[in-house]
Amino acid sequence: MKNKLPREIPKRFKSWKEKLDQWSVPVKISFFVLGVVSTIWFLIRVIPKPSRAAYPCMRTAAPFMSAFVIYLLSFSGAFLAFRKAKDSFYKSKYFMTGIFAVAAIISSAIFFGHDARVALAQIFNVNSPLPDAPNSPMGIGKGIHPGRVAWVYNANATNINCTNSWGTDGKGGTADDDGYFLPKNTDKEVVKTMMDSAIMNIAGEVTVQKAWDKIFKYFNNQKGLGEVGYSSDQTIFIKVNQGTGSWLIDQSTMNPNTQSWAKVYYGTAETSPQAILAVVHQLVTGYGVPQEMIYIGDPIAHLYQYTIDVIKAEYPNVKFFDRNLSKSGRTVTQGLTASSVIYYSDKGKEMPGAISDKMYKEMYEADYLINIASLKAHARAGITLCAKNHFGSHGRDGAPHLHPGLIAPENDIIQRSDYKMYRVLVDLIGHEKLGGNTLLFVVDGLWGGPEAVDKPIKWKMAPFNNDWPNSLLVSQDQVALESVCLDFLRQEATLNAGMKNRPLFGAVDDYLHQAADKINWPANIVYDPEDDETPLESLGVHEHWNNATDKQYTRNLKSGTGIELVSTPKSLVQSVTTGVDELKSNFALNVYPNPATDKIWVNCKLDGESDVQLYIHNLSGVLVFQQKIENPKGLINHQVNLPANIVKGNYLVSIAGKKQRTSVKITVN
Repeated sequence: MKNKLPREIPKRFKSWKEKLDQWSVPVKISFFVLGVVSTIWFLIRVIPKPSRAAYPCMRTAAPFMSAFVIYLLSFSGAFLAFRKAKDSFYKSKYFMTGIFAVAAIISSAIFFGHDARVALAQIFNVNSPLPDAPNSPMGIGKGIHPGRVAWVYNANATNINCTNSWGTDGKGGTADDDGYFLPKNTDKEVVKTMMDSAIMNIAGEVTVQKAWDKIFKYFNNQKGLGEVGYSSDQTIFIKVNQGTGSWLIDQSTMNPNTQSWAKVYYGTAETSPQAILAVVHQLVTGYGVPQEMIYIGDPIAHLYQYTIDVIKAEYPNVKFFDRNLSKSGRTVTQGLTASSVIYYSDKGKEMPGAISDKMYKEMYEADYLINIASLKAHARAGITLCAKNHFGSHGRDGAPHLHPGLIAPENDIIQRSDYKMYRVLVDLIGHEKLGGNTLLFVVDGLWGGPEAVDKPIKWKMAPFNNDWPNSLLVSQDQVALESVCLDFLRQEATLNAGMKNRPLFGAVDDYLHQAADKINWPANIVYDPEDDETPLESLGVHEHWNNATDKQYTRNLKSGTGIELVSTPKSLVQSVTTGVDELKSNFALNVYPNPATDKIWVNCKLDGESDVQLYIHNLSGVLVFQQKIENPKGLINHQVNLPANIVKGNYLVSIAGKKQRTSVKITVN
């Protein structure tokens, strides 16, 4: 009997490549071997019967063959063109010499510019589908309301016309600079209001003060300290994402470098000053944390001066951490921990240069962390959010030692796209002094970006509709938060070429699977980032939404115990609960005139409420007016005389009953 060539050869390509990698066979040779096999296989199967070209196995083999054929043609084309150019020159046929020379140069450029690593990456596991179906939660939800993520959207937060470019002199630092981070391009008061809404939705409270008190008590109780709030002698370290400040900063101005080489990086998408300010405003003005007990920094880098200036203008006693500089309001570190404190659970197998790391004392000894990352894609990790933000939380000058633990250790060259592979991000999420010490996780989506060192881009998906994303996303559950952000980024990547498909990398959510449930860990890995023989437990809940239109998770649908996405405005997510004491908000509240002067009229229709309370809070959460409205039953049409001592500014008017609550923002002139 004749031996038949197996029809499943294409399925073996990947295992063959893995074997070649294990044997340290050069990538060029791997590419050549796989290219020869795929070409032979395709020709053997298709020539006798051309219709087989449509078979799935042939569609698998075709990319290998086409990439290989192009590679060979570029080589042979360059060789033949050079020969023809040489012959034409000797025959004094100079016109033809030029033609063949150009052809030779083009073919050579294709050949030498060809990167076999990129070719293989494009073939293996790019844009792979997610393995878990929508609304299939895994893990255990964290937070006062487990698995809750607050999303606040306000198109007025940013300047839609921002160009994010240097001024006319091309040197930076001039009045007509237009970086997204400049005060003129982000409305800090709108962002403060957005953060207020987010934090109240997370805690299910109607004031910022009550919300933060509830968050501190929950956090301390989870750490075994009892249900106690914040103490004025406790420090809070706010970890931000401004990593380009390690290499792009001009130390004379402490702002972006003005050298010509750096111009391309002006306005890189990172944590915006206004998002940081909004959190500081809540902590100090809304809750009463002493300014001097707050540190802000990105240990791997220097904070940009434009960030410090925005915050110092309102809170001059906040400390701005720096690893070695004291200029312009910075506080130099006390130094590193005496020994390593972060241990990577692969024990050097995937990351030979990363057995362990030290941390800076200010961060390691902080009583609480707050993590404010940026909403963006990433050329190595697919996405970069709060977990990836901790690539700047160790004591080294850079993070290349951690890159082998990502999907693409070299930019856009996908090498680790199988599920159940070691993921360094799980160690960072789970470490007791990093993810484990984080009071609140915030993703700054005011601008959003396609890569760690790329500029923000406008988003196409609804409700953004070719504007900046203008969003803040907040949670006590890091896994839930990053799962929601991933859904946003993946959807945008399907619509926006600017994302370059990075959020669609194969296994982009593998670290979330592993963080949620140890059943998803690699067979040879036990995550123990403190190296104390205490493996990690579930770090939160992971789930994908039902679809990009409704954006519903299982708690929204009341079909499971996964994620709950609570939005402001509430209409963005068709949620069963509102996010504030889980009360119904099935009535519209109208307040007029707006702007107001000395009085307002409150109009709304209730559903059987007998008594309701009317509240007016300033945007720091301070109650400035309260009034009981008795026996409204159905329609409320109520006049309110504003207190004589009320000051000009923005306020939140709320109507709350036993079953219903809603609010609207007004301006008092």
